[in-house]
Amino acid sequence: ISYRRHLTAPTYPIGWYYEYQKRLMDYFGTQEGYRFIYKQPVTERQLAYRSIIPYFKERYLNIILKTGKLYDYFPQADGIIIDRPMTSLFEAADSGLPVICLCADFVSIGIPEAVKEFLGRTLQTFSTYDEAISSLKVFLEEPDPNYIFNMDLGQLDSDFVLNSLHGREGVGN
Repeated sequence: ISYRRHLTAPTYPIGWYYEYQKRLMDYFGTQEGYRFIYKQPVTERQLAYRSIIPYFKERYLNIILKTGKLYDYFPQADGIIIDRPMTSLFEAADSGLPVICLCADFVSIGIPEAVKEFLGRTLQTFSTYDEAISSLKVFLEEPDPNYIFNMDLGQLDSDFVLNSLHGREGVGN
């Protein structure tokens, strides 16, 4: 379990994640009239540069690779799609843009219910690739102000927020 980059949830298995990303790229690539920015940090592991990035660059002109900070692209965006719950969700929450964060059911069990409720419609769980794509279709085709997530932490006690993110509701209260 990685507490640093994911909402106390384990990361996805690599093979499953690659297939999931391919399905997302195939969906994005067929969406005429949309341009998608695939934001990938430059890392030592380089796994994405040997797998999903060549996959979409060879197939789709409407998916563009960017490597800067997520917030650098907010002015160019109409919405933000996050393919798994990570710290980018918190960055996106500060954008004022509609945000959807997809999360596989087998990972969402590691996210405390209080955090799920706090994230609201922004967090969309799924059990199949098709369910993830269906959530994206709704996000893109049916604008909804409930996707604009304002992370007003002032409404919550900071101990509650930190303890909730680490699955320890009630600790320190």
